[in-house]
Amino acid sequence: KREPVPDPFAGAVQAQEDGTAVYYQDRRKQWPYTASAAGASLLQRLLAEATPLLRSSLEALQDDPDGAELRREGERIYAQKPNMRAGGITWSQENYAHLGLQAEYL
Repeated sequence: KREPVPDPFAGAVQAQEDGTAVYYQDRRKQWPYTASAAGASLLQRLLAEATPLLRSSLEALQDDPDGAELRREGERIYAQKPNMRAGGITWSQENYAHLGLQAEYL
């Protein structure tokens, strides 16, 4: 039986008492940003839409026997942007189809 995937965005947006939010654009939560109350509302809506997509990608990786390697490859593709120098684009269609990159990108 598959282990449940935890909330992939846990702690990414932290509501503040004044209605604003502290949020992180990086999964390691190294660089905090502040959003206005309107921005905080938009961030919450974004997470509501993105969470099922990311959870689905993470579940697919969990179910794949090569999932851990795919995840590492996706992280590498995301970080290196292999097509930037050659084609002036961040990622190719082949890169976008990579399950590990999809999980990293989301």
